[in-house]
Amino acid sequence: MPEPPSNVFVLRGRVGVPELLHATREALLALQTDPRCQPALDCSGVTSFTGEALLLLTWVCQQLREAGATLRLLDMPQVVLETIADRLIEATVPPELQHHVKTAMSGKTEEHRWRWRDDFSNN
Repeated sequence: MPEPPSNVFVLRGRVGVPELLHATREALLALQTDPRCQPALDCSGVTSFTGEALLLLTWVCQQLREAGATLRLLDMPQVVLETIADRLIEATVPPELQHHVKTAMSGKTEEHRWRWRDDFSNN
């Protein structure tokens, strides 16, 4: 039996909601066209994600997981992985409290702080 087709959609630079919506829309259309498809986002050229884009990406991946499908993230740069927590804080915590949250998080060990980052990387 042949391998299911793989459709790779490329993200580059600073990724915000509009760019992510475009790429995920294309990936979902490919999946709708061929349910055996294995859509993936090539993140090798990404310099950063906005917090809102990360929230959207998390939601899309969760919806796909619940539907029995996946959206693979390829070649996520380490520098992007290291900024996920900061971008999420900026997107979800009021500006006047962000410093306090970041300060509280800085007391954690590096391993503890980033242990969940693998949720964003399927390499």
